[in-house]
Amino acid sequence: MNINLIIYNSFSINIKLKIWNCLFFLLLFSSCNEKEINLKAVSYTQFELFVNETQYITDAEKYGWSIVQIDVYNFKKKKNANWKTPDGVNKVHSGELPVTQVSYNDALAYCKWAKKRLPSYNEYWELVKNDTR
Repeated sequence: MNINLIIYNSFSINIKLKIWNCLFFLLLFSSCNEKEINLKAVSYTQFELFVNETQYITDAEKYGWSIVQIDVYNFKKKKNANWKTPDGVNKVHSGELPVTQVSYNDALAYCKWAKKRLPSYNEYWELVKNDTR
């Protein structure tokens, strides 16, 4: 099953924000003022520490599947895809890579444990609006 994400209306913007937070889970903010924002990618090693300390089971592990990006526009439901095996088959070889295949709920649980928070839409937009990559 392929899922094509086309975002046009304001209702879908909320979904888009959750997808950004769910699929990438890269940006966490420490509680500090705006000039001291601490941006860090959450690595597999850090997420593994959280899972080991809390015995947390991710949504993808509960469901037995997750959504995997096939190309720029296409996504596919993939059995056994989770934070340990992002493509459903191969384990992560580097613990320093950013963790993937975590849901919005997983991200919130990690943030609570790490005493951090996800960026707001405005904070995220400020970070990426002038990105020229």
